[in-house]
Amino acid sequence: MLARVTASAIAIIGNLDHAHILPQGSTITKMIVLTTTGEQRFDIKAGVHMSEWNGPDKHERAKTDIGGNHYMPVFSLPKTLTVTGLRFEYVEAGSQYYQGGPNGDAPGFCLRGITLIGSGSVTGSFSPADTGAISAHFLGEWKILGGGMIGSSNERTITHTGKLIFEREGNQYKGTVHYTDPVDYGTEPLSDISFINGVLQFSRPNAKPVAQVYKGKFTNDKVIEGVFIHDNKYQFYWRAERLSGPLTTTSTTQTPQRSDITPSDSKLTIPFSETLRSKERGVSLFRDNFVN
Repeated sequence: MLARVTASAIAIIGNLDHAHILPQGSTITKMIVLTTTGEQRFDIKAGVHMSEWNGPDKHERAKTDIGGNHYMPVFSLPKTLTVTGLRFEYVEAGSQYYQGGPNGDAPGFCLRGITLIGSGSVTGSFSPADTGAISAHFLGEWKILGGGMIGSSNERTITHTGKLIFEREGNQYKGTVHYTDPVDYGTEPLSDISFINGVLQFSRPNAKPVAQVYKGKFTNDKVIEGVFIHDNKYQFYWRAERLSGPLTTTSTTQTPQRSDITPSDSKLTIPFSETLRSKERGVSLFRDNFVN
């Protein structure tokens, strides 16, 4: 048992099913956060926090969409609290909203994963520009492909290839790059690694004649629209394709990520898979269920 589990926010991953005709803003589940100072209650609403995985008809696709037909709303607590448990209670929608009519399937809330988040930079909310841009974390191995000068006729012609590796050590990111074709430059360290608002950025300090700065848009298992600065003035194209590493939106065993939640914010993750489709059912998670 963990002696103390503190959090300033709760992030959940999930989706709705058989919920095509559930109206916008309908509460399908209540999340109760149990703390040493009382309960904090949150309504999980269709089209606001979660949506039908197979495309909603009567509610919107929530802006918390992280790809893979999964959604990740973040619920802020009033302050950092000691959490002793969580409970999810299904809210009956009424048979008029059953898929296939009154004798059909009730709308379901599918819980895929939970992360308790610390008192770090958990601010802001999703915007349409974020949708689909934050669907996997960047840690792991990547194939990097370097192209021509931005704006030239051979901008997208790949001239250099190699491997990128990103890792986490404590609260810091570290990484290496190893270009192997057409010239083997050996393994070089990376520095100033950041991931903000869906943009991955890092520096290659040992590049010649001066350090190079790389930026690229992160989406699914690719880095696209990349630009790196050579010799402090020339801009070149690059992109990357994932070779290995965690895809956090398709696995409940990974920590959910969002551009304004850093790994150092995440206190603990509860891998989970449960579907609620009846008011007779609920899910309770207490401190013994928590895993680091």
